[in-house]
Amino acid sequence: MIAISLYATRGLLISNNPIFIHGSFSDLGAPKITVFTAPMPFTGSSRTKQSLAIRSWLALSTQISVILFTQYHSAASFAISFGSRVLV
Repeated sequence: MIAISLYATRGLLISNNPIFIHGSFSDLGAPKITVFTAPMPFTGSSRTKQSLAIRSWLALSTQISVILFTQYHSAASFAISFGSRVLV
């Protein structure tokens, strides 16, 4: 689904539509994507699975960031190692 969205967006920016040529849309550069998720506590096997999922999302591009909706302190300690790319 993400690939289709990126392909469609790229097609819009390349088209001869004057809205996209004369506005600030022509200077957008790479798209920025934010992944929103609500993880379980980062303990045991769920820590391994969730860590692999988040790392795989971040490995797709430097333009991807992840927001974790959680109140668990284990998620906050996990997010620290990624700097501003993973927020809690």
